[in-house]
Amino acid sequence: MRSGAALSQRGVVLPMLLWMVAALTLLVAGLVSQAKTDVRMVDHYRSQIETEALAYGALNQAMWDLAVQGMSLESQEDVGPIMERHYRMNGARMRVSWLPASGLISLNHASAELLHKMIGSVLSSEDQTAEIVRGIMAYRQNDTGKTSESGWALPSSGEARQQFRVIEDLLKISGVTRDIYDRLQPVVHAFVDGEATVNMQFAPPDVLLLVLDQDREAVDLIMSDRQDGALEMAADVSNSRRLAGVQAELGNLRVDVDVTLPSSVVMSQRFWVRFTEAGDLPWQIERVEPVVAASGTGY
Repeated sequence: MRSGAALSQRGVVLPMLLWMVAALTLLVAGLVSQAKTDVRMVDHYRSQIETEALAYGALNQAMWDLAVQGMSLESQEDVGPIMERHYRMNGARMRVSWLPASGLISLNHASAELLHKMIGSVLSSEDQTAEIVRGIMAYRQNDTGKTSESGWALPSSGEARQQFRVIEDLLKISGVTRDIYDRLQPVVHAFVDGEATVNMQFAPPDVLLLVLDQDREAVDLIMSDRQDGALEMAADVSNSRRLAGVQAELGNLRVDVDVTLPSSVVMSQRFWVRFTEAGDLPWQIERVEPVVAASGTGY
C-alpha cells in the first residue's frame, strides 16, 4: 500500500515541477518584456525632452537672425514662402522653417466664400459643407438675422465677437470630424488678427490650390513668378532687412522645427509666433504644440 501511494505521489510531483518551471519562465519573460518597454519609454521621453529644449533654442536663434540681425534672401537655400535656417548643437541638427500666417486661411477672419472653398475641398456633400461654414460663421460672430448677398450671416455691429483661440476649436463646430480637422489643420491659423483673404505672396501650394479652385497650372505659374520676383528682390536689397521691415512684411508666423537627434531619431515641434514690442524680445511665442515624430529620415 505504501509503495503504491509513494509511486502515485512521484507521478504527481513531475507535472507540478514542470508547471512551476513554465510559470517561472512566463514570469521572467514578462519581467524582461516590461523592462524593455520601460527602456523604450525612457528613451522616448528623453528624446521628447531633448527635442523641446533644442527646438526652443533653435526657434529663438532663428527669430533673432530673422528679426534683429536681418536676413538676406540670398542667404536662403530655398527662395519661396517658407524660409529655412539650419543649426547644429550638441551633435543634433535643427531645421527651422517659418511661414507667414497671412499665407494661411484665418479661422477668425476668412470670408464665408473662402471658407466654403476650403471646406468643399475635403467634402463632397454641398449640404454638409454649407452646414460647417454656417457653424463657423455663427461661432465667431453674433447673428443679427441679416445676410450678405451670398446668403451668409452678417455680424452685429458693436458687439463682442467670439473667436477661435486655437485651431482645435474647429472640433467644436457641428459636422467637423477628426478626419475633416486633420485635413484642414495644415492650411489654417487661429491668430486673433488676420484678413478675410489669403496673402498670395506667402501662400503655400496647398492653399493656392484651394483659392484657385484646384487650378494647378495657375499655381505653378504663381510659384514660378514668385521665385523670379524673389530672386530679383535679392539682387536689389542689402543684408539689412531689419526688425521693422520684417514685422511689416511677415507679421505672425507659423514656425516648424525639425530636430535630428544624435541617435538619428527625427522629432518635430510647431510654434505660433507673433512680433511684439511689449516684451523683452521683439517676438512672442503664442502657442507651442506637442513634440511629434517627424515624417522622413532626417536631413
